Amino acid sequence: MADHEMQQVRVYTSETGNICIQQSDFGSDDAIICIHPDQADLLIKWIKEAKDELQNT
Repeated sequence: MADHEMQQVRVYTSETGNICIQQSDFGSDDAIICIHPDQADLLIKWIKEAKDELQNT
């Protein structure tokens, strides 16, 4: 997978087979979360729910 980036956010696959999201300029360090591919759909669902909640306020 090619890396994708926007507004200091990078999404990439790790050598161990995880999906990683990196946010640069997060305080003094980069913030990185890595999830197993089986968790991707659930994380997408939660992000969409959070987006909908913000748009409905």
